[in-house]
Amino acid sequence: MTAPHPHVLILTDGTPPRTWSVIVTIFGDLARAEGQEIDSATLARLCEAMGLRPEALRTALHRLHKEGWLERRRAGRHSVYRLSAQGRAESEAAQPRIYGPQPVTRAYVVLGPDAEGHAVAPGIRVAASPVEGPETLTYPLDRAPDWLRSALLPPETVALIGATRARFDRLAQALEADLPQDALTRAVLRVLCVHAWRRIALRLPDLPDLILPAGADLARTRARFADLREALPAPSLEAL
Repeated sequence: MTAPHPHVLILTDGTPPRTWSVIVTIFGDLARAEGQEIDSATLARLCEAMGLRPEALRTALHRLHKEGWLERRRAGRHSVYRLSAQGRAESEAAQPRIYGPQPVTRAYVVLGPDAEGHAVAPGIRVAASPVEGPETLTYPLDRAPDWLRSALLPPETVALIGATRARFDRLAQALEADLPQDALTRAVLRVLCVHAWRRIALRLPDLPDLILPAGADLARTRARFADLREALPAPSLEAL
């Protein structure tokens, strides 16, 4: 296997992502539209550039096909894959959380039994909109105390946000100094950025970034992700 590009190592730290999960990201980012396909040779080049082994790719493709997430056809010596209707629907459903702006800008403390929102203590929840009810009280949350913020995300997600922010900052600096010219490397870097942010975005509650623990890091990571996508636009599949 060829050693990964130094910019790739900024994002992986020498430990590639789970193969099946990054394939989900590849199709969700590069081949989400109906009719778009990626052949096995292209997938192999993308995965090798991330440091993933061929046997791991074969196992992951078999799993995703068996689970109905990918469809497969033969084209000469290669297999060609595309999202199934199920895979496309799940990818489309996730897109606003991954690529969209911060979903909400206000938060409210809700007091009362069985109220809607994210529980932070018995009888206390945080919601993205006021909650009406005969036994509830709702107050705008303009400044969250640390004990409340810490209840909204688990420590491992907070740590992931901080690590991803640092990697995105390092990659942005590296790209300013040396932007790879080949489409494959740029595609790999883009996919890894999307994959890293996706791992965060799909875990977040629908609350403003700055209400959450590590909120400043989260807001910076979200903004940096948008900048990196602009610096690494999605390539045409033919260029890979």
